[in-house]
Amino acid sequence: MRAWKQLGAAAAIAVTASLVLSALPMADLAAGGTRHELAVFRAVQPKLLNYDNVVELLSGLGLQQKIKRVDLNRGVLAVDLLTGKRSTAESLNGDVLELLRLGFIRMENVERLLVRVLECPEAAGDVQASLAPSLLLSADVRKTDESLAEIIPILHAGDLLEGSWSKRLRLSYTPLWRERYGSPKS
Repeated sequence: MRAWKQLGAAAAIAVTASLVLSALPMADLAAGGTRHELAVFRAVQPKLLNYDNVVELLSGLGLQQKIKRVDLNRGVLAVDLLTGKRSTAESLNGDVLELLRLGFIRMENVERLLVRVLECPEAAGDVQASLAPSLLLSADVRKTDESLAEIIPILHAGDLLEGSWSKRLRLSYTPLWRERYGSPKS
């Protein structure tokens, strides 16, 4: 009989302690405190680009063009984008601008960014596999370029079509680009 009393008393103490502990957050709110969410898992944004995170970072950009090839070697990030004939100049330059922001604003170890925008030939069947893509645009941008870190956050995709920006960022537009989208503004 005595064992039952001890067991009952222990159960009552456990239930009381549970109720008191669960009421503590409410007591803080009743006393005028504010409720703060506490993150258990914090998403840490990587600052260094490497082969372990390059796929995640590039796929997270939401580029409108397909990525054909990526190479990362001693601070040089080289990306080939593959596009179709229905792409606009604004969407192509928007993707280049996103790559610039990733390489030079978000990452600390990218010293040079090489981008090529290639147009995939639209042919039927097995013929398409044998046709090489045509170059539309290439970019060679270096972190050491004057005030690059201040310029990139304020640029818009349309700004890259201006001649002064294309010279400053070393953007080269091919004759195929000029035929399809026109020459950059001087």
